Amino acid sequence: MKHINVSKIIIIALLIIIASFSAISLTGRAYLSGQRPNTLMHVLNDGTGTVDQLFTKPGAWFDDKLSAYQNQINAADQNAALKKKLVAQNTQDSQLSALEKENAALRKALNLQGSLANFKTLNATVITRAPSSWNDTLVIDAGTDSGLKTGMAVLADGGVIGRVTQVNSTNSKVELLTGANGLADKVPAEIDNDYGLLASYDAAKNQYVVSNMTATGSFSVGDKVVTSGLGGNWPSALLLGTVISTSGQASDASRKIYVKPAASFYNVRFVSVVLSQGAGS
Repeated sequence: MKHINVSKIIIIALLIIIASFSAISLTGRAYLSGQRPNTLMHVLNDGTGTVDQLFTKPGAWFDDKLSAYQNQINAADQNAALKKKLVAQNTQDSQLSALEKENAALRKALNLQGSLANFKTLNATVITRAPSSWNDTLVIDAGTDSGLKTGMAVLADGGVIGRVTQVNSTNSKVELLTGANGLADKVPAEIDNDYGLLASYDAAKNQYVVSNMTATGSFSVGDKVVTSGLGGNWPSALLLGTVISTSGQASDASRKIYVKPAASFYNVRFVSVVLSQGAGS
């Protein structure tokens, strides 16, 4: 393999540079003196132009490639910055939505508190609600240290949702009326001065079923269903829901009253626990 003679390359490069400057000098003199370039000058000018193209075209090509690469880098940086801004915006939107939901839940809790003037209540926050037992139980951040006891009624979102079944020092478990065991002990109910038992919950239709009515009165859609307080296990006058339909004749002892729950069980954030009745809020 032949070795490249660096000295020859340097000499040739110097000769080309000298010839180029000579051609530029001669052309400049001819231009200033008004003379037309002779044949030698034409040859030198053409040679200089060719050499200039040999050096400038590769340089221009590399400049274009470098510019294109730099544009790609800039575009990638801009895309990364835009993605970061988009993630931040989505996070802010999610946080804002969560705050709006929490504020709505707090407003409902305040409205509920206003309707419980004849009760002594304690407000609490839901701290645990497992997906596997979503319709059965939840845990609140109040316990014996706050005066809670088992059996106390729990309300949220405008109506009764269940009662306390287990109490610890700083937290308590609430059994929901929608759960499998939530109505194991039936809730004494009252509809327009007639009495019955809130006996079951139909999850598919989101309806309570009231049965064992003691009177044969007729009921209208929208009539309020409240706790009667009979039996002493539940306070009276707590809203359970409203009548949506009935089955059977008024004189039929087996007729059923279907009730829409007053509370929404899906998104319970804050609750009010009834500590006692008639003690003031």
